[in-house]
Amino acid sequence: MVVSIEQAIPTFLLVTFVIILVSIILKLFKQPYVIAYLLAGVLLGVLGIISDKNQLSLLGELGILLLMFFIGMEISLPRLISKWGVAILGTFFQILLSVGAMYLLGHFLNWSLEKSLLIGFIISLSSTAVIIKILEELSELHTKIGQNILGILIVQDVAVVPMMILVGSFTGTEVSLIDLGVKIVGAVLITVGLYLIVTKKIKIPLPKKLINNRELQVFTSLLVCFGLASITSVFGLSAALGAFFAGIIVSSYRGTEWAQESLHPFKVVFVALFFVYVGLMIDISFVKENWKLIFGLVLFVFLINTLINSLILKFLGSKTKESIYAGSLLAQVGEFSFLIGAAGLASGLIQSTEYSLIISVISLSLLFSPFWINLVKRIIKFDPHSILQEFASQFEIVDNFPRSKGKRKNNY
Repeated sequence: MVVSIEQAIPTFLLVTFVIILVSIILKLFKQPYVIAYLLAGVLLGVLGIISDKNQLSLLGELGILLLMFFIGMEISLPRLISKWGVAILGTFFQILLSVGAMYLLGHFLNWSLEKSLLIGFIISLSSTAVIIKILEELSELHTKIGQNILGILIVQDVAVVPMMILVGSFTGTEVSLIDLGVKIVGAVLITVGLYLIVTKKIKIPLPKKLINNRELQVFTSLLVCFGLASITSVFGLSAALGAFFAGIIVSSYRGTEWAQESLHPFKVVFVALFFVYVGLMIDISFVKENWKLIFGLVLFVFLINTLINSLILKFLGSKTKESIYAGSLLAQVGEFSFLIGAAGLASGLIQSTEYSLIISVISLSLLFSPFWINLVKRIIKFDPHSILQEFASQFEIVDNFPRSKGKRKNNY
């Protein structure tokens, strides 16, 4: 059924009102906007305001592309490349340990090897959209921790491709060697092309009218963003990865810094719609019926992912508190896990009830991620010596209690 603009306006009005209302309330409690968008989606779902979730999903996916495009414009490619060891090794060991943990758990729950792999893949992926949004709001994207995490997120996005291929093979259908070859060739060509353009070994001439016309540069930037996203999609790679590479290419040209400011409002709107869509996917009735199991699994995911990522980053040279904090940032389950869960459902590895459970755990892990990060930050800043000193001062025995020498320095 075709909906007229007159019918759609009240819906857009209510959606905008709910987003503004929830955002204002949560900002009073100093919560990030991402939580407001997620809760707005939950509220809109409960009220039944949005009936067609697929249209909102499409707009949200556009927001993710713009988000990755902006990150590419802000990133320092040489600095990111210098962290390749942390990104590649960190992601490899993270996936390996996640799968290993699920294999041990599945052994006691009588899971098949394929099902253990599927669940391991699902929990190993973190949310690029949520983490980047949080790092931006905390002004930590360009810090050492932020750069390490960004590198890991990019490699995770690339790792989705072999994960999907492997899960697809569980259906018993033969994996096409041609498709696999196309993905590999595409990844190599795009990476080499990106390197040649950014290092100026290949110069793309731009018309003088385009260089001096800001309005045309806005549309050119969007053309590069969605064009490269389309190319990576054709090769079977992540469209978000293509948008990220497009941002790096655009930022390598002088005089394009203002384009980010001009396109920023579009990013805000579409990214907000993505998180509203995630909030809409939370089935409140299903959560009510299974709340003990769901919240237990969310807590388990936070704990296991924080532990795994903290140990890996510590092993790769980060300080203890930096590792724990970064581990908490990577603790939630990412949006690409929705795709892997859907592939598992299609292959028959999981049933519809289990898929609903996975959707609930992913969505709620995204919702509660900022709260978990704040909790971990408070724990690693906890100083039992200062607490005991304060307790002693209340009983006037400070003179008998050793004082700490100066303020302790945060390591993250």
